[in-house]
Amino acid sequence: MGEFANLTSIAFNDGDLETAKSHLHYMSEKLNGASEIEFEYIDVYYVEHLFWKSNQKGIDLGWPLVPENLKQLYLSYHGKKPEPVRR
Repeated sequence: MGEFANLTSIAFNDGDLETAKSHLHYMSEKLNGASEIEFEYIDVYYVEHLFWKSNQKGIDLGWPLVPENLKQLYLSYHGKKPEPVRR
């Protein structure tokens, strides 16, 4: 799940919005019908890692694409919109 989040973030950075949207749509739909353990994996291992590999361009392009159910999980954990990770 973490690597899938990284691939989504890289798609944001590359401007490959069709790929990013397909990833987000898939995870959003899985979340809607998730069992308890599936919910945990999507929340902890996908959503919490989303944007870790994103630059500012990726964040600017990607954040508006995040479905509301995933966005709420992200904000619940991080407490704010994504920002680039300083390395």
